[in-house]
Amino acid sequence: MFFNDLIGAHGGPRQGTPATMDRIRERFRQHLGVPNVTRQWRARVRAQPEPGRGGRWLWHTIQTQRLGDYLRDANAVRNRPADGDDPRTAPNTSGTLYDRKDGKASITLMWVEGFVQAAQDLATITALELLSDSTLIPD
Repeated sequence: MFFNDLIGAHGGPRQGTPATMDRIRERFRQHLGVPNVTRQWRARVRAQPEPGRGGRWLWHTIQTQRLGDYLRDANAVRNRPADGDDPRTAPNTSGTLYDRKDGKASITLMWVEGFVQAAQDLATITALELLSDSTLIPD
């Protein structure tokens, strides 16, 4: 919603911007005249425990391709139940979802905490990138 509201505040559509780096970058170029708003994007996320680490979901900073994969994975997890599909069949290209013993992917409360942090990081970086007297930043 943050990106939709930001684009809408500058004459673009207030909905329908998919949460992918490519689409957000294109919409910002088109409606705000910013050629690459995602160039500085990086986010702190929680990633599934690594073997021998005591089962803790550690914080990782991701960017570029892995961040793009992370956003696509999160979108897939979200869309599957809405479409009547099993969210456990979502891809785990980013390697941040929980790999279940049955080979399917899942999310946990720790993953959700990391997703909220990632959303905050991306919104903050975007706002700082656009900061000027003529930019309207949503509350």
